[in-house]
Amino acid sequence: MEIRDGLSASIQADFEKSLGEVPRLLESLDDPSSKDLLADIAATEALALSLLVFGSTAKAKHYLQKSNSRFAGMPPLQGIQTGANARDRVIADLIRLIEGYVF
Repeated sequence: MEIRDGLSASIQADFEKSLGEVPRLLESLDDPSSKDLLADIAATEALALSLLVFGSTAKAKHYLQKSNSRFAGMPPLQGIQTGANARDRVIADLIRLIEGYVF
């Protein structure tokens, strides 16, 4: 899934800024294997989207690590790490949150 295709032009710059904050988010996560996500562009963009949606590292971290019923109890971070299908579900959820709360 191309994240940029799901975002309005008005928040593209904010998304680009969030991409730069991903390394700091990864440092804050309790999962040492999450550091490997920087090598995966799609995963990095999904993490940037979580920063964009929640507006802070602490709130994005909470969302990423908390079990979520929309993902059969799996935390979104695990979905991002699992592969394309699960990651796309997390991305769709984040875009839904943007559409529901920003517009």
